[in-house]
Amino acid sequence: MDNKTKYLLAEYEALGLEPQKTVLNGIEYVIPCLYMKAAERREDGQKAFVRDFFDAQEKDAARYKKHGLDVKTVSWGNGAQTYRMVVPFALRNKKMRDSEVVTYIFNRADRKYKRAVKLTQRLNKAYPNRRLSVDVATDNIRHLRKSYNQYLWQQAKSNARYAALRVGDFFSSGIKLACGNIKGLNAKKLKADARKYATRMLLGTVLTAGIAGGVKLGQKLQEKDDVRGPKIELVKTNQTVAEQNKACFMENMDAIKTLLCFMENFAEEAFPDGKGVMTIGYGCTYTIDEEGNGNREKSPIKKGQTMTMEEANLQKERYLEFRVLPQITGLVKVPMDRETMQATASFAYVIGPKAFKNSEYLKALNSGITGEKLGRYLLGFAKDPGVIKRNWFANEVLCGRMKPGDFLTLRAEGCYTSEVEECCVMNGDKVKRDKNGLGTFRTDTRADVLRKARQPRHSVIGECQLVQNLLPQDVVDNVRDDTTYISLQPRDMQLMAQKTK
Repeated sequence: MDNKTKYLLAEYEALGLEPQKTVLNGIEYVIPCLYMKAAERREDGQKAFVRDFFDAQEKDAARYKKHGLDVKTVSWGNGAQTYRMVVPFALRNKKMRDSEVVTYIFNRADRKYKRAVKLTQRLNKAYPNRRLSVDVATDNIRHLRKSYNQYLWQQAKSNARYAALRVGDFFSSGIKLACGNIKGLNAKKLKADARKYATRMLLGTVLTAGIAGGVKLGQKLQEKDDVRGPKIELVKTNQTVAEQNKACFMENMDAIKTLLCFMENFAEEAFPDGKGVMTIGYGCTYTIDEEGNGNREKSPIKKGQTMTMEEANLQKERYLEFRVLPQITGLVKVPMDRETMQATASFAYVIGPKAFKNSEYLKALNSGITGEKLGRYLLGFAKDPGVIKRNWFANEVLCGRMKPGDFLTLRAEGCYTSEVEECCVMNGDKVKRDKNGLGTFRTDTRADVLRKARQPRHSVIGECQLVQNLLPQDVVDNVRDDTTYISLQPRDMQLMAQKTK
Protein backbone atom coordinates (compact mmCIF):
# COMPACT_ATOMS: atom_id res chain seq x y z
CA MET A 1 0.00 0.00 0.00
CA ASP A 2 1.51 3.33 -1.05
CA ASN A 3 1.67 6.44 1.13
CA LYS A 4 -1.10 8.25 -0.74
CA THR A 5 -3.56 5.40 -0.15
CA LYS A 6 -2.57 5.26 3.52
CA TYR A 7 -3.19 8.98 3.83
CA LEU A 8 -6.66 8.73 2.28
CA LEU A 9 -7.58 5.81 4.55
CA ALA A 10 -6.32 7.78 7.54
CA GLU A 11 -8.81 10.55 6.70
CA TYR A 12 -11.65 8.06 7.05
CA GLU A 13 -10.20 6.59 10.25
CA ALA A 14 -9.94 10.03 11.86
CA LEU A 15 -13.70 10.51 11.33
CA GLY A 16 -14.65 6.94 12.23
CA LEU A 17 -16.05 6.29 8.74
CA GLU A 18 -15.79 3.23 6.56
CA PRO A 19 -13.47 3.82 3.56
CA GLN A 20 -15.17 3.92 0.18
CA LYS A 21 -13.47 2.83 -3.03
CA THR A 22 -14.22 2.66 -6.72
CA VAL A 23 -12.61 1.01 -9.74
CA LEU A 24 -11.79 3.07 -12.83
CA ASN A 25 -10.21 1.43 -15.85
CA GLY A 26 -9.17 -1.54 -13.74
CA ILE A 27 -7.49 0.55 -11.02
CA GLU A 28 -8.93 0.80 -7.51
CA TYR A 29 -9.12 4.30 -6.07
CA VAL A 30 -9.95 5.38 -2.52
CA ILE A 31 -12.62 8.06 -2.79
CA PRO A 32 -11.52 10.99 -0.58
CA CYS A 33 -13.81 11.15 2.43
CA LEU A 34 -14.71 14.76 1.58
CA TYR A 35 -16.98 13.45 -1.18
CA MET A 36 -18.71 10.91 1.07
CA LYS A 37 -19.27 13.40 3.90
CA ALA A 38 -21.04 15.81 1.57
CA ALA A 39 -23.29 13.16 -0.01
CA GLU A 40 -26.57 11.79 1.28
CA ARG A 41 -26.03 8.50 -0.56
CA ARG A 42 -22.91 6.54 -1.43
CA GLU A 43 -23.80 6.74 -5.12
CA ASP A 44 -23.93 10.55 -4.98
CA GLY A 45 -20.47 10.77 -3.42
CA GLN A 46 -19.06 8.40 -6.00
CA LYS A 47 -20.56 10.39 -8.89
CA ALA A 48 -19.20 13.66 -7.49
CA PHE A 49 -15.73 12.12 -7.22
CA VAL A 50 -15.80 10.75 -10.77
CA ARG A 51 -16.96 14.13 -12.10
CA ASP A 52 -14.02 15.91 -10.45
CA PHE A 53 -11.63 13.09 -11.37
CA PHE A 54 -12.41 13.70 -15.06
CA ASP A 55 -13.13 17.45 -14.92
CA ALA A 56 -10.46 18.07 -17.60
CA GLN A 57 -13.07 16.60 -19.96
CA GLU A 58 -15.29 19.64 -19.40
CA LYS A 59 -12.42 21.97 -20.27
CA ASP A 60 -11.69 20.00 -23.43
CA ALA A 61 -15.33 20.24 -24.52
CA ALA A 62 -15.27 23.99 -23.88
CA ARG A 63 -12.18 24.37 -26.08
CA TYR A 64 -13.95 22.62 -28.98
CA LYS A 65 -16.88 25.02 -28.67
CA LYS A 66 -14.57 28.02 -28.35
CA HIS A 67 -13.00 27.14 -31.69
CA GLY A 68 -16.37 26.44 -33.34
CA LEU A 69 -15.68 22.70 -33.71
CA ASP A 70 -17.91 19.72 -33.04
CA VAL A 71 -16.92 17.91 -29.87
CA LYS A 72 -15.03 14.76 -30.81
CA THR A 73 -15.73 11.72 -28.61
CA VAL A 74 -14.45 8.19 -28.29
CA SER A 75 -16.07 5.02 -26.95
CA TRP A 76 -14.15 2.11 -25.56
CA GLY A 77 -14.84 -0.81 -23.24
CA ASN A 78 -12.54 -3.08 -21.26
CA GLY A 79 -15.06 -5.87 -20.71
CA ALA A 80 -16.26 -4.68 -17.32
CA GLN A 81 -17.06 -1.07 -18.23
CA THR A 82 -17.77 0.99 -21.32
CA TYR A 83 -16.48 4.55 -21.57
CA ARG A 84 -17.63 7.43 -23.77
CA MET A 85 -15.31 10.40 -23.43
CA VAL A 86 -14.34 13.68 -25.04
CA VAL A 87 -11.14 13.36 -27.04
CA PRO A 88 -8.64 15.81 -25.48
CA PHE A 89 -8.44 18.90 -27.64
CA ALA A 90 -4.68 18.46 -28.11
CA LEU A 91 -5.30 14.96 -29.53
CA ARG A 92 -8.09 15.90 -31.91
CA ASN A 93 -5.94 15.46 -35.03
CA LYS A 94 -3.80 12.59 -33.78
CA LYS A 95 -3.98 9.16 -35.39
CA MET A 96 -4.46 7.11 -32.24
CA ARG A 97 -6.49 4.04 -31.38
CA ASP A 98 -9.51 4.59 -29.16
CA SER A 99 -7.87 2.56 -26.40
CA GLU A 100 -4.78 4.81 -26.54
CA VAL A 101 -6.91 7.95 -26.20
CA VAL A 102 -8.79 6.50 -23.22
CA THR A 103 -5.52 5.42 -21.60
CA TYR A 104 -4.17 8.95 -22.01
CA ILE A 105 -7.31 10.41 -20.39
CA PHE A 106 -7.05 8.04 -17.43
CA ASN A 107 -3.34 8.65 -16.95
CA ARG A 108 -3.91 12.40 -16.93
CA ALA A 109 -6.66 12.08 -14.32
CA ASP A 110 -4.56 9.66 -12.25
CA ARG A 111 -1.68 12.17 -12.08
CA LYS A 112 -4.09 14.88 -10.95
CA TYR A 113 -5.52 12.60 -8.25
CA LYS A 114 -2.05 11.86 -6.88
CA ARG A 115 -1.07 15.53 -7.03
CA ALA A 116 -4.12 16.47 -4.96
CA VAL A 117 -3.16 14.00 -2.23
CA LYS A 118 0.48 15.09 -2.24
CA LEU A 119 -0.29 18.81 -1.97
CA THR A 120 -2.86 18.23 0.78
CA GLN A 121 -0.32 16.21 2.77
CA ARG A 122 2.29 18.95 2.42
CA LEU A 123 -0.03 21.77 3.42
CA ASN A 124 -1.38 19.87 6.43
CA LYS A 125 2.19 19.28 7.53
CA ALA A 126 3.03 22.95 7.00
CA TYR A 127 -0.06 24.14 8.89
CA PRO A 128 -0.88 21.43 11.48
CA ASN A 129 -3.70 23.50 13.00
CA ARG A 130 -5.52 23.81 9.67
CA ARG A 131 -6.72 20.43 8.43
CA LEU A 132 -7.53 20.16 4.74
CA SER A 133 -9.36 17.27 3.13
CA VAL A 134 -8.35 15.85 -0.24
CA ASP A 135 -10.31 17.37 -3.13
CA VAL A 136 -9.32 16.29 -6.66
CA ALA A 137 -11.00 19.13 -8.60
CA THR A 138 -8.56 20.95 -10.89
CA ASP A 139 -9.45 24.40 -9.50
CA ASN A 140 -8.78 23.18 -5.97
CA ILE A 141 -5.41 21.71 -6.97
CA ARG A 142 -4.47 25.06 -8.50
CA HIS A 143 -5.38 26.75 -5.22
CA LEU A 144 -3.39 24.19 -3.21
CA ARG A 145 -0.33 24.71 -5.36
CA LYS A 146 -0.48 28.48 -4.94
CA SER A 147 -0.92 28.10 -1.18
CA TYR A 148 2.02 25.75 -0.91
CA ASN A 149 4.22 27.99 -3.07
CA GLN A 150 3.34 30.94 -0.85
CA TYR A 151 4.22 28.87 2.22
CA LEU A 152 7.63 27.98 0.71
CA TRP A 153 8.28 31.60 -0.11
CA GLN A 154 7.34 32.77 3.37
CA GLN A 155 9.78 30.24 4.81
CA ALA A 156 12.53 31.59 2.60
CA LYS A 157 11.59 35.22 3.17
CA SER A 158 11.54 34.82 6.96
CA ASN A 159 15.24 33.96 6.87
CA ALA A 160 16.04 37.22 5.08
CA ARG A 161 13.85 39.13 7.56
CA TYR A 162 15.65 37.46 10.46
CA ALA A 163 19.03 38.49 9.07
CA ALA A 164 17.81 42.07 8.54
CA LEU A 165 16.64 42.22 12.15
CA ARG A 166 19.95 41.05 13.52
CA VAL A 167 22.10 43.17 11.23
CA GLY A 168 19.92 46.25 11.71
CA ASP A 169 19.90 45.90 15.49
CA PHE A 170 23.62 45.33 15.48
CA PHE A 171 24.54 48.56 13.70
CA SER A 172 21.73 50.85 14.87
CA SER A 173 22.30 50.08 18.56
CA GLY A 174 26.06 49.96 18.50
CA ILE A 175 28.25 46.89 18.60
CA LYS A 176 28.57 46.51 22.37
CA LEU A 177 24.92 47.24 23.17
CA ALA A 178 23.64 44.95 20.41
CA CYS A 179 25.89 42.14 21.55
CA GLY A 180 24.56 42.59 25.04
CA ASN A 181 20.91 42.50 23.89
CA ILE A 182 21.20 39.52 21.59
CA LYS A 183 22.78 36.52 23.21
CA GLY A 184 25.67 35.03 21.34
CA LEU A 185 25.92 37.82 18.74
CA ASN A 186 29.35 39.00 17.68
CA ALA A 187 30.99 40.24 14.52
CA LYS A 188 31.95 36.74 13.42
CA LYS A 189 28.43 35.41 14.06
CA LEU A 190 26.90 38.42 12.32
CA LYS A 191 29.00 37.88 9.22
CA ALA A 192 28.04 34.20 9.12
CA ASP A 193 24.32 35.01 9.47
CA ALA A 194 24.45 37.66 6.76
CA ARG A 195 26.10 35.18 4.42
CA LYS A 196 23.76 32.37 5.40
CA TYR A 197 20.50 34.21 5.02
CA ALA A 198 20.91 37.22 2.77
CA THR A 199 24.57 37.47 1.65
CA ARG A 200 26.34 40.67 0.73
CA MET A 201 23.31 42.25 -0.94
CA LEU A 202 21.47 42.44 2.38
CA LEU A 203 24.59 43.34 4.34
CA GLY A 204 25.35 46.13 1.88
CA THR A 205 21.89 47.72 2.07
CA VAL A 206 21.89 47.65 5.88
CA LEU A 207 25.39 49.06 6.06
CA THR A 208 24.30 51.95 3.84
CA ALA A 209 21.71 52.95 6.44
CA GLY A 210 23.93 52.08 9.42
CA ILE A 211 26.23 54.19 11.58
CA ALA A 212 29.64 55.26 10.35
CA GLY A 213 31.46 52.67 12.42
CA GLY A 214 29.22 49.96 11.08
CA VAL A 215 29.83 51.09 7.51
CA LYS A 216 33.57 50.94 8.02
CA LEU A 217 33.34 47.47 9.52
CA GLY A 218 31.09 46.31 6.69
CA GLN A 219 33.41 47.75 4.07
CA LYS A 220 36.32 46.01 5.72
CA LEU A 221 34.49 42.67 5.69
CA GLN A 222 33.42 43.09 2.07
CA GLU A 223 36.85 44.19 0.89
CA LYS A 224 38.35 41.18 2.60
CA ASP A 225 35.87 38.86 0.89
CA ASP A 226 36.40 40.49 -2.51
CA VAL A 227 40.14 39.91 -2.28
CA ARG A 228 39.82 36.28 -1.28
CA GLY A 229 36.89 35.50 -3.57
CA PRO A 230 34.22 32.88 -2.82
CA LYS A 231 35.45 30.20 -0.45
CA ILE A 232 34.75 26.49 -0.61
CA GLU A 233 33.42 26.40 2.95
CA LEU A 234 30.44 28.50 1.88
CA VAL A 235 29.03 25.40 0.21
CA LYS A 236 28.86 23.74 3.63
CA THR A 237 27.23 26.66 5.41
CA ASN A 238 24.96 27.88 2.64
CA GLN A 239 22.19 25.28 2.84
CA THR A 240 19.58 27.86 3.81
CA VAL A 241 20.40 29.92 0.71
CA ALA A 242 19.93 26.77 -1.36
CA GLU A 243 16.54 26.22 0.29
CA GLN A 244 15.52 29.81 -0.42
CA ASN A 245 16.48 29.46 -4.06
CA LYS A 246 14.69 26.13 -4.34
CA ALA A 247 11.51 27.68 -2.95
CA CYS A 248 11.84 30.63 -5.33
CA PHE A 249 12.49 28.28 -8.26
CA MET A 250 9.44 26.12 -7.54
CA GLU A 251 7.27 29.19 -7.02
CA ASN A 252 8.33 30.49 -10.42
CA MET A 253 8.10 27.18 -12.28
CA ASP A 254 5.17 28.29 -14.45
CA ALA A 255 6.87 31.61 -15.20
CA ILE A 256 10.03 29.83 -16.31
CA LYS A 257 8.05 27.38 -18.45
CA THR A 258 6.29 30.32 -20.11
CA LEU A 259 9.57 32.04 -20.87
CA LEU A 260 10.99 28.83 -22.35
CA CYS A 261 7.84 28.19 -24.38
CA PHE A 262 8.32 31.62 -25.95
CA MET A 263 11.92 30.77 -26.81
CA GLU A 264 11.49 27.08 -27.72
CA ASN A 265 7.99 26.86 -29.28
CA PHE A 266 5.86 23.72 -29.01
CA ALA A 267 6.09 20.83 -31.47
CA GLU A 268 3.61 17.95 -31.45
CA GLU A 269 5.79 15.87 -33.77
CA ALA A 270 9.52 15.22 -33.60
CA PHE A 271 11.71 17.28 -35.94
CA PRO A 272 15.48 17.71 -36.38
CA ASP A 273 16.84 20.89 -34.81
CA GLY A 274 19.58 23.01 -36.37
CA LYS A 275 22.18 20.37 -35.45
CA GLY A 276 20.13 17.40 -36.65
CA VAL A 277 19.05 16.29 -33.15
CA MET A 278 15.45 15.06 -32.99
CA THR A 279 13.45 17.47 -30.86
CA ILE A 280 9.84 17.56 -29.62
CA GLY A 281 7.55 19.35 -27.18
CA TYR A 282 9.14 22.46 -25.69
CA GLY A 283 12.63 21.74 -27.00
CA CYS A 284 13.04 18.24 -25.49
CA THR A 285 15.71 16.01 -27.05
CA TYR A 286 15.05 13.09 -24.69
CA THR A 287 12.42 12.06 -22.15
CA ILE A 288 12.75 11.92 -18.36
CA ASP A 289 10.75 9.58 -16.14
CA GLU A 290 9.15 10.49 -12.79
CA GLU A 291 12.31 9.46 -10.94
CA GLY A 292 14.46 11.82 -12.99
CA ASN A 293 16.05 9.13 -15.16
CA GLY A 294 16.69 9.72 -18.84
CA ASN A 295 19.28 11.01 -21.29
CA ARG A 296 19.91 11.27 -25.01
CA GLU A 297 21.47 7.81 -25.14
CA LYS A 298 18.83 5.90 -23.17
CA SER A 299 15.61 7.72 -24.04
CA PRO A 300 16.16 9.90 -27.13
CA ILE A 301 13.40 11.47 -29.15
CA LYS A 302 12.88 9.42 -32.30
CA LYS A 303 11.64 10.24 -35.78
CA GLY A 304 7.85 9.99 -36.02
CA GLN A 305 7.35 10.38 -32.25
CA THR A 306 4.44 12.56 -31.08
CA MET A 307 3.76 14.36 -27.81
CA THR A 308 0.73 16.21 -26.48
CA MET A 309 0.94 19.62 -24.88
CA GLU A 310 0.28 18.13 -21.44
CA GLU A 311 3.02 15.54 -21.90
CA ALA A 312 5.44 18.19 -23.16
CA ASN A 313 4.62 20.42 -20.20
CA LEU A 314 5.34 17.51 -17.85
CA GLN A 315 8.64 16.76 -19.59
CA LYS A 316 9.67 20.41 -19.36
CA GLU A 317 8.80 20.43 -15.67
CA ARG A 318 10.89 17.32 -15.09
CA TYR A 319 13.83 18.75 -16.99
CA LEU A 320 13.70 21.93 -14.94
CA GLU A 321 13.35 20.05 -11.67
CA PHE A 322 15.89 17.28 -12.30
CA ARG A 323 18.42 19.06 -14.53
CA VAL A 324 18.28 22.82 -14.00
CA LEU A 325 17.28 23.06 -10.32
CA PRO A 326 20.34 21.09 -9.06
CA GLN A 327 22.52 23.65 -10.87
CA ILE A 328 20.69 26.48 -9.12
CA THR A 329 20.83 25.01 -5.62
CA GLY A 330 24.31 23.57 -5.94
CA LEU A 331 26.19 26.40 -7.61
CA VAL A 332 24.42 29.68 -6.75
CA LYS A 333 25.56 31.05 -3.39
CA VAL A 334 23.29 34.09 -3.14
CA PRO A 335 19.49 34.23 -2.71
CA MET A 336 17.69 35.35 -5.85
CA ASP A 337 14.53 37.36 -6.34
CA ARG A 338 12.00 36.14 -8.89
CA GLU A 339 13.36 38.17 -11.82
CA THR A 340 16.90 36.94 -11.31
CA MET A 341 15.65 33.38 -10.87
CA GLN A 342 13.67 33.42 -14.12
CA ALA A 343 16.57 34.86 -16.10
CA THR A 344 19.11 32.52 -14.49
CA ALA A 345 17.00 29.41 -15.10
CA SER A 346 16.58 30.40 -18.75
CA PHE A 347 20.31 30.98 -19.10
CA ALA A 348 21.21 27.69 -17.40
CA TYR A 349 18.76 25.85 -19.64
CA VAL A 350 20.09 27.20 -22.92
CA ILE A 351 23.83 26.78 -22.29
CA GLY A 352 23.69 23.47 -20.39
CA PRO A 353 25.03 22.28 -17.00
CA LYS A 354 28.76 22.22 -17.77
CA ALA A 355 28.81 25.62 -19.43
CA PHE A 356 26.69 27.17 -16.65
CA LYS A 357 29.09 25.87 -13.99
CA ASN A 358 32.04 27.57 -15.70
CA SER A 359 30.21 30.70 -16.86
CA GLU A 360 31.23 34.26 -16.08
CA TYR A 361 27.54 34.91 -15.41
CA LEU A 362 27.57 32.53 -12.44
CA LYS A 363 30.74 34.12 -11.07
CA ALA A 364 29.19 37.58 -11.38
CA LEU A 365 25.96 36.43 -9.73
CA ASN A 366 27.83 34.89 -6.80
CA SER A 367 29.94 38.02 -6.38
CA GLY A 368 26.81 40.07 -5.68
CA ILE A 369 26.39 41.79 -9.06
CA THR A 370 22.72 42.45 -9.84
CA GLY A 371 20.38 44.19 -12.30
CA GLU A 372 21.70 45.80 -15.49
CA LYS A 373 25.31 44.97 -14.64
CA LEU A 374 24.47 41.30 -14.20
CA GLY A 375 22.53 41.41 -17.47
CA ARG A 376 25.74 42.19 -19.35
CA TYR A 377 26.97 38.74 -18.33
CA LEU A 378 23.88 37.20 -19.94
CA LEU A 379 25.25 38.57 -23.18
CA GLY A 380 28.75 37.67 -22.04
CA PHE A 381 30.79 36.01 -24.74
CA ALA A 382 27.82 34.73 -26.75
CA LYS A 383 28.36 34.88 -30.50
CA ASP A 384 25.42 32.82 -31.76
CA PRO A 385 22.75 35.28 -32.98
CA GLY A 386 19.91 33.11 -31.66
CA VAL A 387 21.38 32.95 -28.15
CA ILE A 388 21.97 36.70 -28.15
CA LYS A 389 18.34 37.38 -29.13
CA ARG A 390 17.01 34.96 -26.51
CA ASN A 391 19.10 36.56 -23.81
CA TRP A 392 17.85 40.03 -24.75
CA PHE A 393 14.45 38.92 -23.48
CA ALA A 394 15.98 37.21 -20.44
CA ASN A 395 17.66 40.53 -19.65
CA GLU A 396 14.32 42.33 -19.89
CA VAL A 397 12.97 39.92 -17.26
CA LEU A 398 16.07 40.25 -15.10
CA CYS A 399 15.79 44.04 -15.05
CA GLY A 400 12.07 43.97 -14.27
CA ARG A 401 10.91 45.43 -17.58
CA MET A 402 8.93 42.32 -18.55
CA LYS A 403 6.74 40.02 -16.44
CA PRO A 404 5.82 36.39 -17.18
CA GLY A 405 2.36 37.43 -18.33
CA ASP A 406 3.85 39.74 -20.98
CA PHE A 407 5.08 36.72 -22.95
CA LEU A 408 1.60 35.22 -23.34
CA THR A 409 0.66 37.58 -26.17
CA LEU A 410 3.97 37.20 -28.03
CA ARG A 411 4.61 34.65 -30.77
CA ALA A 412 6.55 31.54 -29.90
CA GLU A 413 10.09 31.98 -31.24
CA GLY A 414 9.32 35.68 -31.58
CA CYS A 415 12.74 36.35 -30.08
CA TYR A 416 14.33 35.29 -33.37
CA THR A 417 12.39 37.81 -35.50
CA SER A 418 14.54 40.80 -34.53
CA GLU A 419 18.09 41.51 -35.69
CA VAL A 420 21.20 41.36 -33.51
CA GLU A 421 21.75 45.05 -34.25
CA GLU A 422 18.42 45.81 -32.56
CA CYS A 423 19.40 43.84 -29.46
CA CYS A 424 23.00 44.93 -28.83
CA VAL A 425 25.33 47.88 -29.12
CA MET A 426 27.43 47.08 -32.19
CA ASN A 427 30.91 47.81 -33.46
CA GLY A 428 30.49 47.41 -37.20
CA ASP A 429 29.00 43.98 -37.83
CA LYS A 430 30.05 42.61 -34.44
CA VAL A 431 28.82 43.11 -30.88
CA LYS A 432 30.82 45.87 -29.24
CA ARG A 433 32.82 44.46 -26.31
CA ASP A 434 34.69 46.13 -23.48
CA LYS A 435 38.11 45.05 -22.24
CA ASN A 436 36.48 42.26 -20.23
CA GLY A 437 34.74 40.87 -23.30
CA LEU A 438 31.28 42.05 -22.22
CA GLY A 439 28.74 43.59 -24.56
CA THR A 440 25.73 45.78 -23.79
CA PHE A 441 22.06 45.14 -24.54
CA ARG A 442 20.13 47.98 -26.18
CA THR A 443 16.95 49.36 -24.60
CA ASP A 444 16.21 52.18 -27.05
CA THR A 445 14.92 49.67 -29.63
CA ARG A 446 12.64 47.87 -27.16
CA ALA A 447 9.38 48.91 -28.86
CA ASP A 448 10.55 47.56 -32.24
CA VAL A 449 11.82 44.27 -30.79
CA LEU A 450 8.52 43.64 -28.99
CA ARG A 451 6.51 44.65 -32.06
CA LYS A 452 8.37 42.10 -34.16
CA ALA A 453 7.90 39.43 -31.47
CA ARG A 454 4.13 39.79 -31.98
CA GLN A 455 4.22 39.51 -35.77
CA PRO A 456 3.20 36.33 -37.63
CA ARG A 457 6.12 33.97 -37.93
CA HIS A 458 6.82 30.60 -39.54
CA SER A 459 9.41 28.09 -38.34
CA VAL A 460 10.46 24.58 -39.32
CA ILE A 461 7.46 23.18 -37.41
CA GLY A 462 4.91 25.49 -39.01
CA GLU A 463 3.19 28.73 -38.10
CA CYS A 464 4.15 30.06 -34.68
CA GLN A 465 1.14 30.60 -32.45
CA LEU A 466 0.74 32.91 -29.48
CA VAL A 467 2.43 31.58 -26.38
CA GLN A 468 -0.87 31.56 -24.49
CA ASN A 469 -2.21 29.00 -26.98
CA LEU A 470 0.76 26.69 -26.51
CA LEU A 471 0.56 26.21 -22.74
CA PRO A 472 -1.89 24.33 -20.50
CA GLN A 473 -4.61 26.59 -19.16
CA ASP A 474 -3.50 26.31 -15.53
CA VAL A 475 -0.03 27.62 -16.46
CA VAL A 476 -1.58 30.51 -18.38
CA ASP A 477 -3.87 31.36 -15.46
CA ASN A 478 -0.99 31.35 -12.99
CA VAL A 479 1.29 33.68 -14.94
CA ARG A 480 -1.58 36.04 -15.79
CA ASP A 481 -2.20 36.50 -12.08
CA ASP A 482 1.04 38.29 -11.37
CA THR A 483 0.15 38.67 -7.68
CA THR A 484 1.15 35.01 -7.21
CA TYR A 485 4.76 36.04 -7.77
CA ILE A 486 6.14 37.84 -4.75
CA SER A 487 9.43 39.65 -5.30
CA LEU A 488 11.91 40.44 -2.55
CA GLN A 489 13.97 43.21 -4.08
CA PRO A 490 16.94 44.89 -2.37
CA ARG A 491 14.71 47.89 -1.64
CA ASP A 492 12.36 45.58 0.30
CA MET A 493 15.31 44.30 2.31
CA GLN A 494 16.33 47.86 3.08
CA LEU A 495 12.83 48.66 4.33
CA MET A 496 12.95 45.63 6.62
CA ALA A 497 16.30 46.75 7.97
CA GLN A 498 15.00 50.27 8.61
CA LYS A 499 11.98 48.95 10.49
CA THR A 500 14.26 47.26 13.01
CA LYS A 501 15.83 50.56 14.09
